[in-house]
Amino acid sequence: KNWFKLNSDAAINEADGLAGLGVVIRNSKGEFMTASNYRRRFFGDIELAEASAILEGIKLAEDLGLTPLVVESDSINVIRLMSRKINSNLEIDWVISEISAFICKKSLFAVKHILRSYNSVAHKVVKMTLGQSESCIWVQETPPNIAFLL
Repeated sequence: KNWFKLNSDAAINEADGLAGLGVVIRNSKGEFMTASNYRRRFFGDIELAEASAILEGIKLAEDLGLTPLVVESDSINVIRLMSRKINSNLEIDWVISEISAFICKKSLFAVKHILRSYNSVAHKVVKMTLGQSESCIWVQETPPNIAFLL
């Protein structure tokens, strides 16, 4: 069966008050499908930024028909929240609730914590965000800055 893997990451530029969100989606053979990065205001919660990156990636995958998904993130607390192994009463719950709606629709069938060293492609995409003035989406065209990592 075809499935897709979504790797996401977030980075913070506290001096500018910005969060960068990065997403890379590959098919079950590991081939590049799409990547995106987004800039957001940063309100002091890195886990909210990490969860927002996952949500943006899921929305992009849905829009492009790249489902079902396996989501990988190096944020253990966000993965635990998504798996309902821990609870929170913070703003992040709203983002987790939106992600849960995709889980119910069967767009998402697994969430996994991975070490940061295995998340280098998404990390590179998010670092590109902080140096740009706007968000970008690449579809079936690998950004040159990450091609060597794939």
